[in-house]
Amino acid sequence: MRIIEREDFLRPTAWSLIAANLVPLLGVLFQGWDATEVAFLYWAETAIIGLIQILRMLTTRQFVNRQLLDLVKESEREELLTTWGDPAPGKQIFHRLFLPAFFVVHFGFFIWIQGQILFSFVLSGFLDPSISGSGGNLLPVIDFFLQRESVRTGLLSIGAAHMFNFLYGVFVHRRHEHDSVLIEFIAPYKRIIIQQFVVILGAPLTLLMGGPAAALVLLIALKTWFDLRALRKQDEYFWLRQQPEPSKIES
Repeated sequence: MRIIEREDFLRPTAWSLIAANLVPLLGVLFQGWDATEVAFLYWAETAIIGLIQILRMLTTRQFVNRQLLDLVKESEREELLTTWGDPAPGKQIFHRLFLPAFFVVHFGFFIWIQGQILFSFVLSGFLDPSISGSGGNLLPVIDFFLQRESVRTGLLSIGAAHMFNFLYGVFVHRRHEHDSVLIEFIAPYKRIIIQQFVVILGAPLTLLMGGPAAALVLLIALKTWFDLRALRKQDEYFWLRQQPEPSKIES
């Protein structure tokens, strides 16, 4: 079975995703990027995805929908509806502000841990000791890479691609009208874990091989394949399902 069908490639969102992944590829082929720059770009992309996800949580109307009910055990659905289904106005405002705020703290810590793994341990031997991220401070790492115009351009391009996906979902698919705030809260974690797993393993191996462009192209292609596979599945949340229990409760 093919991972991507022809109709998937006709989606504007698929093309924007491919365009975002072309940025590091062009950097490797024409700007002389090495694996540390590719790793930084993908790590920074995690932060961009987090920012977009906050926008999704703030604009999505429902806390609970049918899709979310299908993701949880039948015994837990009543409690979920009681807590989140139709809260009082004051409680709803609290929930709408609390979830994005908690996401900033939790996802921000997640990004920091990834940065520490990448720049204090995995790639530290390939960076100047003064900017390796040791001591928990990643600001020198960020400043070092952002001084490069090509990296800044790459980040702007990736940010534009993710923003396009967000706006396309809002204005074309009206995603904010039928999605769930709670689903948007958990949505990015699996994709980010897989993406960073590829980068954390692939970047140091590429550098140990001498950083050949072919190896970097393979790393970028593998990461793109994972992104397209997630697009093809269309069910981002299958990994949360306990068992197929279609909900009998209307969202």
